[in-house]
Amino acid sequence: MGGRDIWNWLTTGGGTAPIRRGMFGAPNRATQPAHYYSTLNRVIPCAATNAQINDLARRFAAPGQPDRPISNGEILPASVAGVQGHIRSTYYPNYGDADNSVISTLNVTQRDHPLHNGSVMRDWFRGKDGTIWVQTVGRGVNRTDSIAGLNQLVGSPIFDELDTRAAAYAARNICR
Repeated sequence: MGGRDIWNWLTTGGGTAPIRRGMFGAPNRATQPAHYYSTLNRVIPCAATNAQINDLARRFAAPGQPDRPISNGEILPASVAGVQGHIRSTYYPNYGDADNSVISTLNVTQRDHPLHNGSVMRDWFRGKDGTIWVQTVGRGVNRTDSIAGLNQLVGSPIFDELDTRAAAYAARNICR
């Protein structure tokens, strides 16, 4: 099922979470050592305020971040297979967005990050039933095919695990 098919399925009653437009498209892996992955997870199974969603998105913006909400533009430590590096994490409130988006976070690898050069966009939004979803899209062009392959392999599972932790936090602190 391609991007447009998923969009149609989710927005015509096949699912409860709309996917934001423009999130699809991958670098050309035939001509460059590139990676692309995407995940979609429900993280808050109940109604939540914009402030609660904003807080959750900033607490779970990036794997390995400190146990607190990020500051906008914060440089965070990041480790891949024991190799240390950094990412810059920013956020963008989207209140009133037509796609029911509440906040987007963007993580960009810094030059010392083992999986540089890449970015991860996380869009947090309301589904048709009021629950909160996050769509994560990772993309970039790496130094070698091996790094791109590793990034392709580990990207989705890393953010799926982050979303599982976000959902557990929401169950304890938002959906009581």
